[in-house]
Amino acid sequence: MQMRNPLLKLSMLLVAILGILLTTQAAGVSVKVTQVGEGATTIYNIVNGLPDTKNPVVSTDTPKTLTLEAEKGKYYSLQCFADGDKKYEFYSIVKKYTEDGVKKEIKETPKIASGIHRVDFGFKTDTKITEVEYVVTYTDQIIVNFNTPKVIEGTLKVEYYDPENNKKELSASGNIPVGSTELILTLTPADPTRTPTVKYNDKQGTAKSLELTKVGDSYKGTIKVKEEDLIEVNITISFGLDEVLVTFIPPSEKDGTLKITYKDGEKEETLATTGKVLRGTELQLTVTKKDEKKKLVVNAKKEGEEAKPISMTENEKKEWVGKIVADAPLTLTLRFEGDETDVTEALFANVAVYPTPFTDRLCIYSPEGEAHFELFNVQGILLHSGEVRNGEYVLSTSQLPAGAYFVVVTREGQRRTFNLMK
Repeated sequence: MQMRNPLLKLSMLLVAILGILLTTQAAGVSVKVTQVGEGATTIYNIVNGLPDTKNPVVSTDTPKTLTLEAEKGKYYSLQCFADGDKKYEFYSIVKKYTEDGVKKEIKETPKIASGIHRVDFGFKTDTKITEVEYVVTYTDQIIVNFNTPKVIEGTLKVEYYDPENNKKELSASGNIPVGSTELILTLTPADPTRTPTVKYNDKQGTAKSLELTKVGDSYKGTIKVKEEDLIEVNITISFGLDEVLVTFIPPSEKDGTLKITYKDGEKEETLATTGKVLRGTELQLTVTKKDEKKKLVVNAKKEGEEAKPISMTENEKKEWVGKIVADAPLTLTLRFEGDETDVTEALFANVAVYPTPFTDRLCIYSPEGEAHFELFNVQGILLHSGEVRNGEYVLSTSQLPAGAYFVVVTREGQRRTFNLMK
């Protein structure tokens, strides 16, 4: 008995020490901040409103990564500053974290302090979260996206004043330097009786109508990029024409190709991605097959109707051609019979994109294996892409204007499109 007591005491002591070690380990949260692009000067680490004495202000002129150990149950706020001459701007913050053993990602909209080029972001050290990484991206470019009007609609000219106050033209969607002051839009309708409209997203992502002034046969409007502190401008042009949305998924390279063309006045246009055409437009479909043994099935589903097959005939070039009139919102689907349709269905059986309609968040859910996704607007402009790994990708969408969008999810070379509204 005398020998058992010391052993019992020693065992209890070891258990107690192990418990303390486990508790201490569980109390910490590894936080990593990685910076992409030039422009950052300092990162302040604030805990519950006060500077963290364990992790004081860190200069990031040289290092591109800040790592700190946070305590459970506290709220941490990280503040990043752009350089003094405000040449660089904050573009995006991606939060990567492990919650209950599952890796997740969320793209957050930078919340820039008024008058100061500083972005605040942070998190509460929830007991479910074991590690957090923020990837903060800086840019010296402003992204400008706009839809090019069709010939039958009219013309659009986009100009801007660069940081040296030189007036330049932007012929297509692209980038302009940070520090550019204004975007000047000139719209000339093909039909003088029609009045064009322009909408763009403000700093908070809210869609705003641009005031247009009639000058001769044209309409002019100015977006004050610098005054509104914009780093990404999505512009939607409308000439008041009756348009319908055509949705489709191009076949994978191993199956073949799809080309959709239509007439815009005397000019032949190609619908390369999901987009809008004038109501009543005749679409010409041209499909090639990699495997001639497979049977091609093309279906068209118009809004409010059941899906119907499109008659496809083979020409001398070994192409399959067909036509359909887009007199209502239209979804086109292609299937090459003999291509493991059941396997494809199984791949997407548990994949979901929700909610619809969505507001400030969009979730891409793929619980089994990896998936790649791409978010497009109705003009076919890629807005965001990412990878879902064994779980859920939560995308911040508060900055997107109201309208129609679609997400293409790819798994093991197979794709599926999800149509959404905001």
